[in-house]
Amino acid sequence: SGSSNDASIITFTFTLSETPVTSLFEFTGGSGDITMANCAGTGSQAIAGAGKVWTLKCDASDTDTITADVPADKFADAAGNLNLVATQFSIVSDTAAPTVTITASDGTLAGDAAGADAIANNAYNDATSITFLFALGEAPGAGTAFTYSDITASNCDGTSITGSGQAFKLVCSAADGKAVTAAVGTPYMYADQDLSLGTSGFTDAAGNTNAAGALLTVNSDTTAPYVTITATDGTTSLTSGSYNDAATVTFTFTLSETPVTDLFEHDATTQDIT
Repeated sequence: SGSSNDASIITFTFTLSETPVTSLFEFTGGSGDITMANCAGTGSQAIAGAGKVWTLKCDASDTDTITADVPADKFADAAGNLNLVATQFSIVSDTAAPTVTITASDGTLAGDAAGADAIANNAYNDATSITFLFALGEAPGAGTAFTYSDITASNCDGTSITGSGQAFKLVCSAADGKAVTAAVGTPYMYADQDLSLGTSGFTDAAGNTNAAGALLTVNSDTTAPYVTITATDGTTSLTSGSYNDAATVTFTFTLSETPVTDLFEHDATTQDIT
């Protein structure tokens, strides 16, 4: 009693110590032998059984607490003794899969927030390590746990996760130019540093397996961009340090990566070029 369950139908069994003198044990809404709460009975809430054992089915609705009571003095035995009150039995209906939210940071994650060091999905980052935070919508149920073995990782040198309850984190060293991936349940493989959560990684207290978490990608880039400079007098490529008599010399600047601002300038206030 009091436990959570993910079933769509809950069947309550009523075991009587003696057969009712009328041979009937009834559920007729508010006036029967049984008092129910949050029970949408399957088959018009029909009770089934005979003698000392009876059953009643209830359609479960997520988050509802379904209770069954048998008040005192509802039926009598052959000697005319009225029944004692039964101990209430309750079930918490939980039919929703627990969710997982994944965030990333290039600093230290605390609690359930990435803070000022948060890395947006699909962003580029030059940090030497990236921390992924798994925020579980529900804590794993008794007898289960969210562990590193639930995660399938690629090109991540982290070998364990830390955390408890509903917050866990995995730290990966940056792997410039490599795909660092992680998943729980069904693996996802991409060409960037990414981390996703599949299904069946863990279960909640009611036995629901987790829903897939949204894929989060961090593009690891720890290599400094460089510039290659060449020159020409219009007809001939010039070597660095050489002499030339041309009236105009054209310098070409070839960048290894596109600037994040999409600008490469030289003017009185901008010092991209000296």
